[in-house]
Amino acid sequence: MTEQREDQRPQGGTATSAQPDVRLSAEVRAAIIAAARSLIGTPFLHQGRDPKVGVDCQGFILCTGAIAGYRFTREWPNNHRRYGNDKLLREALGAEFRKLPSLEHAQPADVILVELPRRRNLHVGIMAEGEFGTELIHSLAFDNAGAVKADRFSRWKVVDAFTWYPERFTAHSSLLTAN
Repeated sequence: MTEQREDQRPQGGTATSAQPDVRLSAEVRAAIIAAARSLIGTPFLHQGRDPKVGVDCQGFILCTGAIAGYRFTREWPNNHRRYGNDKLLREALGAEFRKLPSLEHAQPADVILVELPRRRNLHVGIMAEGEFGTELIHSLAFDNAGAVKADRFSRWKVVDAFTWYPERFTAHSSLLTAN
């Protein structure tokens, strides 16, 4: 592996060359995916943040993180689509997760930012392996209904990929200690 000079390293989000290249353990990745899968079937609710009532794509990420024991550091924007400002979503992701240099660096449990087909809005979900091969678990209104579901990953145009900061997981999460 060749060493990259500091000025050649990918930039974006809050990742900088000063941040260590930390990786999530297999156990933490499994906990994130288990948390995401536990939400499958949760109804879609625009701006929803409560899995008992419904979640949107951002609410899905927030609930998945909370179930897995992740500490978020800021409020997430509720109205980024209403104002046509996907910049707010990008800023929230950049503040809460480490931006990966490319999709090739993404692994199951990473947060994936995609472009919605035909709408050109941004949408977010979690990468996983499942019955469709590589999947995107996400919450999206579809067919006049909507719910958290898993879809074939190949149907999405990927914009960015992010990973979780390991130090933000609490040791008290039951999912992190489950076998």
